Amino acid sequence: MFFIAAGYAKLTESMTNLITLMGWPAVAPENMVRGLGVVEIVLALGVLTPLISWRAFRPVLLTSTVGLIILEAVMLAVHALSQDIGLAVVNAVLLAITVPVLLGRRKA
Repeated sequence: MFFIAAGYAKLTESMTNLITLMGWPAVAPENMVRGLGVVEIVLALGVLTPLISWRAFRPVLLTSTVGLIILEAVMLAVHALSQDIGLAVVNAVLLAITVPVLLGRRKA
């Protein structure tokens, strides 16, 4: 749900608000910020697809989880390099939550 909310905010909030809330959108093109919002929503929905059918959508869950892990790791590095410790910690916590989902769900 975090990624759906974060993606929705990136799609609907003004760039001024996003810069105030997160900082990094000030140095990123608006299309990249909006595109990242779409990616976050799609990956989050992919994690939820097994609620429809575990057998049919398990590969979607695994692919989406890997995508979220990559996204979180990249954003952790971006925030750490820009010395935005608060957002770096948030991404570290998200990684700590997402990695066990992948490890726990990779076997049938």
